[in-house]
Amino acid sequence: MASEGLSAVLSSIRVSESGLVTMDLFDPWSIDIDYAKPITVTVAKGRLWLKTGDKAPEVFETGDSFVLPRGISRHRYIVSSSPSASHSISTRRLEEMGRFEPLLPDRPDVSLRRLVWGQQGGEQTRLMSFTFDWSDRKLGPLIEGIPEIIRLKRAENDGFLRDPFLGLDLETDDAGRPGFQALIAQLAQLFLVQAFRSYALRHAAGHGGLLAALADAHLSRALSAIHTRPGEPWSLEKLATCAGLSRSLFARRFREVTGVTPMGYLRSWRVHMARRALRDGDATVSSIAFDLGYHSEAAFRTSFRQETGLSPREYAKSVAATVFDPSHRETDQSF
Repeated sequence: MASEGLSAVLSSIRVSESGLVTMDLFDPWSIDIDYAKPITVTVAKGRLWLKTGDKAPEVFETGDSFVLPRGISRHRYIVSSSPSASHSISTRRLEEMGRFEPLLPDRPDVSLRRLVWGQQGGEQTRLMSFTFDWSDRKLGPLIEGIPEIIRLKRAENDGFLRDPFLGLDLETDDAGRPGFQALIAQLAQLFLVQAFRSYALRHAAGHGGLLAALADAHLSRALSAIHTRPGEPWSLEKLATCAGLSRSLFARRFREVTGVTPMGYLRSWRVHMARRALRDGDATVSSIAFDLGYHSEAAFRTSFRQETGLSPREYAKSVAATVFDPSHRETDQSF
């Protein structure tokens, strides 16, 4: 049952506005990551040292990665060629200097860029960095429930999937052919699913949030029931029974781990599923309300507005405008 709940959460991940940067860095170098949007960094060659806030630098070898699921929010992150490197330059400054150049000069519509930095001749490090945004930032409480940084060390990766960016060759003619941008977006989505899965299975317990709850033997049963059968008439008592706990113990443990009440999470997940249905299909508001267990369309509209600030129809129109207006660059900021 826990695996069903985790699969349902991971299947809800959708990314948008994807872009890939390959960085060839020559010692010595130090870069202050200054991105507001989420970003992943994979060491494809060499190594880097990551300094987080006031903590001691940690090394990332070839094949290691880290993910900043919400971009830069609380701490400062500096990547460098050595633990003692200083005088870092920010990614924003590199942008202003025009150091990020299109990988395909004749295809500016493709979000592939390259950065070459440092004095060539020194030891080389190659990084693959994927920047993106969430198609739906709510995702239940998933995005808020994961840590600010996820570390993925190659030695710990016992899953069947290796980093899909390690074998990516951007030097071939294939990078300039139609469909390559879609391929990059799908690879990025696959990478993020693997990252969250790895974190949930190895490190989530004891850290709080949704993924920690999915690692809890009791809470995971209730979450699996919500994720796989959101339209059932759930009550606190029924969910506690699924978890194998008393009503009071279940309610207390659920809130301690996730930060929300069981019924509040149920409402949030139902509205998340409703947004997906409104964005991805042509289902009517009334059919969505019925499928998600609401007694009436009015009750569904009220719950949807409480969660998003919009009515279902207003949300559907806003999504349609985003899809069909290429100048519109914003995504759902509802969390």
